[in-house]
Amino acid sequence: MRQKRMFVAVFAVLLAVGMYVTVPAFAQSGTAAVSAQAVSSPVYPDFKSAIRRATPSVVYVRGFGLHEWPQPHLDVTGYGTGVVVSSDGYILTNAHIVEGNARTDVLIKNEKYVKARVIGLDRETDLALIKVDLPPNLGKLTPARF
Repeated sequence: MRQKRMFVAVFAVLLAVGMYVTVPAFAQSGTAAVSAQAVSSPVYPDFKSAIRRATPSVVYVRGFGLHEWPQPHLDVTGYGTGVVVSSDGYILTNAHIVEGNARTDVLIKNEKYVKARVIGLDRETDLALIKVDLPPNLGKLTPARF
């Protein structure tokens, strides 16, 4: 139980860093690039090194739901971030983002959306494990270092 709590705590920190890095940057420029000035302040601790280490392991996840009216179509039903846990495509994200989706996409290396499949999820902890199969031209993912 203690290991599970520790894992959830570490994931929460990485996810918070991911949201801090990706959401404002995507809103402004469509990329996860963040300037050092945006995260430096004499009032707050310097998070630059943590962000530099975490950013390559953070991906943007979006889910689509199937809607029938007025004609069948997919609409974005949720979005958020995920943390790469292995170089072969396993990503940890929130269950509420991927549960019940008709399709889930992951933005890889700020270049391309790749379809993901849900491996498993836990509603109690709101965690989900998803998997992407990368095209060869995108190389491997960079897993988070715990």
